[in-house]
Amino acid sequence: VADQTHLAAFPEGTRSGARRMGQFRSGVFKLALELGLPLYACCIVGNENLPDRSFRFRTGVIRIAFLREFPAEEVRSFPNAFVLKNAVREAILQGLEFLEEREDFES
Repeated sequence: VADQTHLAAFPEGTRSGARRMGQFRSGVFKLALELGLPLYACCIVGNENLPDRSFRFRTGVIRIAFLREFPAEEVRSFPNAFVLKNAVREAILQGLEFLEEREDFES
């Protein structure tokens, strides 16, 4: 994209309210594939109850990990958005496992 506009998307579409990843929606992956844009996988851990479903806030620790870039050339190499979506989802699952295995991770 000529003007270097950036877009953040959350492919689950909603917070899960639990420490498991939900189903990914395909829209952002279709867009990235169609426009040949890079994707940057990241994960957020610890926000599942901040706030809770009744919007009550409490203290907690949120961790954000920037996992890897899927450069535009790599994105264009995927045969379709479904395969791209699954590759990004797998990268995020591995990142979540890494964050949760850390000794200093707080539940």
